[in-house]
Amino acid sequence: MQRGSISWTFLLLILLFGCGSGGDDSSTVTTQPPPPAVPPPSIVLEGRVLDAEQIALSWTVVDLYTNQAYAVEVNGAFYDATKSDGYLFHALPNTYYCFRVVVGVLVPLVPFYAAGPVSNQVCLTTPSLPPPPQLAPGWSIRGAGLGPGMNPAVARYGQAPQYGIYGCNALDSNILLGTSASATFGYLPPLTIDAIAPTFTVAGSPCGIAYDRVFGGVHAVTRDESGIWYRRAPFQLGQWSQTTPVLVAADAGPFSVAVDLNETPLILYGKSGQVFLARYNGGTWTSELIGPGFIGWRSLAVAPDGSIFVLVGDSGVTEQEGALHVMSRSLSGWTSVAVATDVAPWQTRGSGSIVAPAAGDVRVAFRKSFDGGSTKGVGYLVLNNGVWSEIIIERSAFVSPPAIAVAAAGESLISWGDEHFDLRLSRRSGGIWQTFHIDALGRLAEATDIEVDVDGNVFILYTADGSVKVAVGK
Repeated sequence: MQRGSISWTFLLLILLFGCGSGGDDSSTVTTQPPPPAVPPPSIVLEGRVLDAEQIALSWTVVDLYTNQAYAVEVNGAFYDATKSDGYLFHALPNTYYCFRVVVGVLVPLVPFYAAGPVSNQVCLTTPSLPPPPQLAPGWSIRGAGLGPGMNPAVARYGQAPQYGIYGCNALDSNILLGTSASATFGYLPPLTIDAIAPTFTVAGSPCGIAYDRVFGGVHAVTRDESGIWYRRAPFQLGQWSQTTPVLVAADAGPFSVAVDLNETPLILYGKSGQVFLARYNGGTWTSELIGPGFIGWRSLAVAPDGSIFVLVGDSGVTEQEGALHVMSRSLSGWTSVAVATDVAPWQTRGSGSIVAPAAGDVRVAFRKSFDGGSTKGVGYLVLNNGVWSEIIIERSAFVSPPAIAVAAAGESLISWGDEHFDLRLSRRSGGIWQTFHIDALGRLAEATDIEVDVDGNVFILYTADGSVKVAVGK
């Protein structure tokens, strides 16, 4: 009995104290499991300040379905959507921003729904703007009246009574905004009074334009998903009329427009890495192959003696550096007559532009690249007395594709945008180059085009915060 009493007593102690049912014991410590580790974000976001008005974002990609995209969030609110792995944010000077990238659903006409995954947050502050540059005096700046868009182009000057410049501007399609690609063509008189003349708008983007001396209007060219389309548009008594559009080339890419000595329109275009020259003849277009390469919006020039010159680049789909060839047709076919190296294209506008104001006089303005692409420059390639020479006019962290024109006195005029997207004009007079600020208010000059009318007025058509302005000066 004594042994059994000890066993029951021992069991009672285990039940009371070993199982914790013997009352409140403050000396007992309960150990909590450690919190789970926070997984790293599946999208790693990085950002850097380029200048007072630009922040570059980039991120690691995840697999996207057809109807998905990345939402760029700025200070906790949706800002824009993209399918790429980077974004150039247009910032305000001296401002603090926080960014995130979220995967979401992209459906037409429905607000973007951000469902995840989500990136890390990156916060940056832009610096203050530098002191404003001294603008060139004597220039008139106004809206071009050609609608929104980022693809301006100007034609050769008009004749009386339409003194001035014919121009066009194209708006790309945007599924988020519900806009379709369209191009607006119009006439730009030099005076600010009654500056907006009648315009006409057609489907397609970008646009190309050349002056039609026969009918007093323009040769108008656009591109849509089926190919490149041509129409003639006379402008008489302040009214536009159009002919039925004609297909020039199916499934074609960038193009450039000019007219030959017989007033026949020519269209230079790219297709599948090859360059072709199309000629209008009796209501139909016929094309000849020039060779492999890429072109831009001002890659075609006709000299007064009938010689044809084209710019053909080794690269053109991305900003990859390559050589830029000046091609000309001889009895043996198309041959390269001059080469500029380390040339950087810019989207579909190409690397630069070409003019041939006189026989034996060919001039090219192009986008030069230095230091592995970290610095750009305005290059100038010229044929003079049978000799080609190349110089660099200006350097900048960014240079938009320069456009070139020639004044009646023979001086070269080059329009371009710098690292602050200010509109610049480089002018060669008396063998000396000078560069001026024409406009520096807002985000400008990602794309420019330039021409001179019969009265010596210089017209620069250029982008300005998503729209287009025109600067007129002497």
